[in-house]
Amino acid sequence: MCPPAIALGIAAVATSALGVGASVIMGDAQLRNAKKAQAQQQRDAERAAAAQERAMNAANQKRPDIGAIYAEAARRGGGPAGTLLTGPGGARPDPSALSRTSLLGGAG
Repeated sequence: MCPPAIALGIAAVATSALGVGASVIMGDAQLRNAKKAQAQQQRDAERAAAAQERAMNAANQKRPDIGAIYAEAARRGGGPAGTLLTGPGGARPDPSALSRTSLLGGAG
C-alpha cells in the first residue's frame, strides 16, 4: 500500500482533473447556449427590421395624383378616354366607322 501522503496527493490530482474536466464541459455548454442566444437575437433583429420597413413602406405609399392627370388631359384638349390609339378626342362615336378597316385592322 502507498504511504498516506502519496495517496492524498493522488486523490488531490484526480479531484482537480475531474474539476477541470467538469469546467471544460460546463464552459462548452455555456458557449453553445451563448451562440444559440446570439443567433436568436439576430433572427429577432432581422424580423423587427423587416416589420419596420413594411410599416414605413405602408405609411409612405405613393398614390397617383388623379387631379393632375385629369388637368393634364384637359390641357391637351382630350379627356380621360384619349389613348395613343384613339388620340386626344377618344374613340369616334360614328357607327359607320365601325365597319371600315383602318391601319390597325388591315388595308385601309
